[in-house]
Amino acid sequence: MKDKDYRALIIEVAEDVINCEGIKSLTIANIVQRCRISNRNFYENFSSKEELLSEIRKLYQLEGNTIPDEKQTILEKAEEGISRYGFNNITLESIARSAGLKRGAIYKHFNDKYELLECCVEYQFGKTKQIMNLIFLANEEDPGNYIRKYVENYAYFLNNSFDSSIFTESWSHMNYRPKIRELTYDLQEHFRGHIARCLKKGMEQGVFKQDLNLTAITEYISIMINGMAFFLTRKSREGERISMDVVKILTDSFFQIIKEDTSK
Repeated sequence: MKDKDYRALIIEVAEDVINCEGIKSLTIANIVQRCRISNRNFYENFSSKEELLSEIRKLYQLEGNTIPDEKQTILEKAEEGISRYGFNNITLESIARSAGLKRGAIYKHFNDKYELLECCVEYQFGKTKQIMNLIFLANEEDPGNYIRKYVENYAYFLNNSFDSSIFTESWSHMNYRPKIRELTYDLQEHFRGHIARCLKKGMEQGVFKQDLNLTAITEYISIMINGMAFFLTRKSREGERISMDVVKILTDSFFQIIKEDTSK
């Protein structure tokens, strides 16, 4: 068989593995065995698995597709299921069915439903961090606007049933799932860090009072934010949300405490 034929065969088999079993199962040993070729044949065509994946991505992009990521699909369908029905009312079978997979496919990535929940929480918190990091970077020199955007966007996350369901489940399980507790504390510390840096910048600019107790004020806004979350975790009326009027009152009252009085 010619080298170019080996290359085409390797790509074909790799695509089949990705489609049927997910990227996690794509290993050089697996490809070599399925292609019935030697390791040398593989490395004569691709320097690494990463180069092979890069080649496959190019082919998928040319066809207007993306490489299916089985684990990602399971996480997204699990989040959707939790949002619609609640964690206690979904099963691995229902998640697999909605993802178009067999139940066994889930066990390739997760040991049980609780580990899947932990990964959903980690995935959602990661997205939340990324968004808030972008907001922080965009408003780093305008600390007042950052705080306002911070509260507004947190309210948005809580008002969005898809996102708030994951937050609610994290609070419900954090007392007996160490991983979820660790993720929740890490998210809180991440936000506290942003707020503390923001307050310090405002003090340096003369926008905020010079005698602010950074630790106490950071805890204050953290408690205020968590209060919004608690409000939506109770058995609320259908469609109940945190209105923007409420958000404005919260932020205005906070600024009354921290802003320097420039009228003197």
